[in-house]
Amino acid sequence: MSDGFANGERRAISQRTRYTDSFRNPRGIALLQSSLSSNSSSLCLYGLAWCKQRPSGPHSKIQNVSRRNVQRSRARTSSRTRTIWLWLCRVNRIAAQFLSLVFFVVASAAQDAQNPSAAATRGGQIYLSGTGSNGIPIETVTGEGNVTVPAAILRCVNCHGRDGRGKPEGGIYPSDIRWSELSKPYAMTTMSGRERPPYSDSLLIRAITMGIDSGGNRLNAAMPKYQLTREQADDLVAYLKVLDNILDPGITEQTIKIGVILPPAETFGGMQRALRETLLAAFQRVNDEGGLYGRKILCVLNTAPEFSRAESFQKFIQQEQPFALVESFIAGDEGAINSCLEENGIPLIGAISLYSGVAAPINRYAFYLLSGIPEQSEALVRFAATNQRTKAARALVVYDEQEGIQAAIDRIMQEAERVGWERPQPVNLKENRSWSPLLENGSVDTVLWLASGKDLDDFFRAAAAKQAFPLVLAPSAFVGPEIYEAPKQFSGHLFLSFPMLPSDQTKEGEIEFLGLARTGQFSQGNLAERLSALSAANLLIYALQKAGREVTREKIVKILENLYRFETGQTPPLTFGPNRRVGANGAHIVGIDLEKKQPVWPSTWIDLE
Repeated sequence: MSDGFANGERRAISQRTRYTDSFRNPRGIALLQSSLSSNSSSLCLYGLAWCKQRPSGPHSKIQNVSRRNVQRSRARTSSRTRTIWLWLCRVNRIAAQFLSLVFFVVASAAQDAQNPSAAATRGGQIYLSGTGSNGIPIETVTGEGNVTVPAAILRCVNCHGRDGRGKPEGGIYPSDIRWSELSKPYAMTTMSGRERPPYSDSLLIRAITMGIDSGGNRLNAAMPKYQLTREQADDLVAYLKVLDNILDPGITEQTIKIGVILPPAETFGGMQRALRETLLAAFQRVNDEGGLYGRKILCVLNTAPEFSRAESFQKFIQQEQPFALVESFIAGDEGAINSCLEENGIPLIGAISLYSGVAAPINRYAFYLLSGIPEQSEALVRFAATNQRTKAARALVVYDEQEGIQAAIDRIMQEAERVGWERPQPVNLKENRSWSPLLENGSVDTVLWLASGKDLDDFFRAAAAKQAFPLVLAPSAFVGPEIYEAPKQFSGHLFLSFPMLPSDQTKEGEIEFLGLARTGQFSQGNLAERLSALSAANLLIYALQKAGREVTREKIVKILENLYRFETGQTPPLTFGPNRRVGANGAHIVGIDLEKKQPVWPSTWIDLE
């Protein structure tokens, strides 16, 4: 069959060549016309003439034989022609099928080349979620062995960031995998000190799937080897090639979308109003001045529900897709909301919570301007040990059960050990039946109060009855005006911690706030919340200005991580770092004057650095 195919193909090509050559050559045209004319005459002779004249006479047998020979010859010729024709038809069908397949493949490739968004979109899903199109799972091989882990756990974005620049973590420095960096036409020096040549598509796929760089060197063992199909590998490379040009969520050519989660109005009505007015006025001022690099700030607000705050938080991020969040209420569901921030890679500047949630590992995306209850508790112990010279204290830690309180108790225990105190005794108000045994014979000289101030009345009466007047230290968030009802003997023994005070406001900050209050037509009240919100807005605006037109979430995080004693004009100076997420890491300690029923000024700032 193959020989017949070849012979038929050769005959077809020979015939096509012969006729083509004849049309190229005028002399060939004449010869072809002559041949056709001769054949036409022969057809007349061997057809019509024989039909008109029947041969007879002595030569009829010879003529009959000759006629039969001619007929057999013509039959053989017709059979060969029919065979050649069938082969040519078959060849044409096969060629047509082959060309259709080739054209389909070429057209598909051309379509992807002209519209790379399809391949890049599929590659983006691999990069961001660790799954193929339609959620197809992908496996990775980790370390030196053959341990397989789902790529959904070891996603590319985890180490290289959404912008591909790489984010250091745990002593590992992931590479900048943007195509503009990988394909630079000269040798690059890696973090390990080795040089590597530029990457091509195939070399990059080798690095991703085999862990070998463009210079033939093994990549760090922390780099997983992704088990990809060829299509998936090509898609991922296509995504890396456009990664430089992909804008983060919430960024358009004209706007930057900033989200705000306000506290529930039922419980924090005044606070909600203050935050809304202050933030909208701060961002409107920027827009009135021309925006940031040609972009206006679009502020979208949502109110946290009384319950299921984490679910509402996640839904807001998915629906609105803000670039960043500012001065948002996360109190009561800190753990779940911090996980949501990390999962979405969205920065939050000014998280509103009593508990900062900065326990290791630190959430890179949550920035707390002011200290929470854990930091203030530590500052109170340090104040008692240094400023009040309380030695070898016999202390009680009074608390009621609430989410996050254990972090404050732990900080107290650690600081007490550091300053040389005896281990404080925890007292759960729900389990405590009487203060008398605890205050017997002056056995307690310091009380750290981490419970509602309403319960202080019972403690003060019991202490007066036992003539025991220990040092009482409490974060101001727990205690209200009831502190002024303490027995006179507690004068000089009562101290509260504050994360910020009006004295932190600079003259420039005061002018800025008053001007904003006039243009924003602020209502009365909630000064502390307003100053904190303005500080968070100014901090975000500063980071956006530093990041420039090509702003990304990772740029914002890195800019904030490098801030040192940033002056907001409203709060204590703010400092952040790779392992620090509380800007003003300390507290003001203020004494209470029971006679005048007012705080004792000036305060003492306890820095926890």
